[in-house]
Formats: sequence, structure tokens, C-alpha cells
Amino acid sequence: MKPLYVLNIYIYVQLQMAEEYRLVPDTLYLTVNYIDRYLSGNAMNRQQLQLLGVASMMIAFKYEEICAPQFLKHTNLKQIIS
Repeated sequence: MKPLYVLNIYIYVQLQMAEEYRLVPDTLYLTVNYIDRYLSGNAMNRQQLQLLGVASMMIAFKYEEICAPQFLKHTNLKQIIS
């Protein structure tokens, strides 16, 4: 698969997660912004992209959300990445 196609799919998944957990719109914006800024200077494989997405979302949660969604409290990081 082409890298841009994989990134588009991943951003779509982030959007669905934001809708499902009723996140503040700025959380999604910050998540995508962090991913985009990091990828502008670094190449990554699929597994690293998933880790970057989770890390970016967690950082965005800290800035925008009052409390973290339940899936972060009860999910192992390995389960999210795989």
C-alpha cells in the first residue's frame, strides 16, 4: 500500500474514534496535527505509525479533554497498537 493511503485510513479511524467517544473537536485536530508534524521529518512503518497515533492522541487528550476516555484506562498499549 502507498504511504499516503495508509495515513488516510489511519486518520479516518481517528475520526471514527473521536465520534464514538464524543471527543472535543480540537482533540482530533491536535492529534492529526502532531502526526503530520512528526511525519513531515520522519519516515515510519505501519506499526510505528500506529504507535505515533496513540501517543499523539494521548497528548491531545491531556490538553483538551477533561477526563480520558474509558478505553485508555482499561486497555493495554499493545492491544491498541496491534
